[in-house]
Amino acid sequence: MDLTRRRALATGATVASAALGGCTSLNPLSGGESGGGAGASGGADPDSGDAGAMAGSSTPTPTPAPAPTTTPAVSQGGGTTETAVAEVEWFVRDFPATVDRYLTASSRALGLVESLDSRASVSAADLDRLETLLGRVETVVYDDLVTHFDARPTIRSYNDDRLSELRALQERSDWEAVQAVLSGMAERYRGLSTRAWVEETFQTDPVGGRLADRLTADGAADRAAVMLYYAPTDTLERVQADPSAYGGALPGGRADVPGYERTFGPTGVAAYRTARAFLTYVSLRFDRQSQPVFLQQYRDADRAAGAVGRMLSTSGAVTAEGTEPLGGQEWRRVFYRANGGVTYAFVLRTGRYVLVAAPSQTAWGERDDSWSVPLELGWFWDA
Repeated sequence: MDLTRRRALATGATVASAALGGCTSLNPLSGGESGGGAGASGGADPDSGDAGAMAGSSTPTPTPAPAPTTTPAVSQGGGTTETAVAEVEWFVRDFPATVDRYLTASSRALGLVESLDSRASVSAADLDRLETLLGRVETVVYDDLVTHFDARPTIRSYNDDRLSELRALQERSDWEAVQAVLSGMAERYRGLSTRAWVEETFQTDPVGGRLADRLTADGAADRAAVMLYYAPTDTLERVQADPSAYGGALPGGRADVPGYERTFGPTGVAAYRTARAFLTYVSLRFDRQSQPVFLQQYRDADRAAGAVGRMLSTSGAVTAEGTEPLGGQEWRRVFYRANGGVTYAFVLRTGRYVLVAAPSQTAWGERDDSWSVPLELGWFWDA
């Protein structure tokens, strides 16, 4: 047995003994952790926001565990990761509410159009009110939806043309022509104010647009598919800029989530964690080879650094052994016991995030030359 595997087995035996004594947990993602090693939550639900609320309580805030001095600090600013995660959170948290705002605004516009269509005449003030409501529709579409999708709706040009016609006809008191324009608008808005129109225009199966760009390296969006599981909302999304590239099943689906929980479990640190996600990167041009990435979000960069310290502390289940350049960063090489054997992976702390990538029971230097191809598609590769 080589030295690396002996160390992992010894580490696993030590942690298992502590777990039996009630001091730590080998699967911190399962909740209810105790103790100061990997997965210690301090009594807060790691993904519900309770961890953040602890800062305002009367209980003294624990000092984050320092990073080990046996390996160099591996970190960078985290700006690109912050941007990527912000886009993820918009889709899982804000997109449904944005759709509701659009449906409300378009329904109000439709109601006024139908009301004006039933009148014998309309005033300039009526058209001003209509312009205001149509403007609210455009704001939601172009400021809140279009910026996240590869969509080019024609609502703005349609509204501009119809309003221009209505104002000209109103000034000439051509009420028959005014009603004809309003009738056409009512018919159009009956379709525009439906959820079916939203789903057809802003397609989310798969999600493309800005989310695909944010989650992938520059220029890689059309070569990649990402299966994204966001734990706080139990949301699973397929992110793929080019839906025609491949439409079949991909690794990282809901059936794979329990396996990810076990595989990444020892690297999870729940204390001060505000969210976590699994992202499976699939190369659409390389036999659909894939690699999973575990992302943990913390309250701030200090808490993320403390999480790495906890993960690699003597009471933790994970051991670091040197670093390796992956893209533009030096990642820590780590190993731990999972799924009945020694698992080898890579860890990067970037801003308030901790990434764990490419877990495998094949040691780092023994993998084939193409193992990193899917990871090279990720936003974190050259950031």
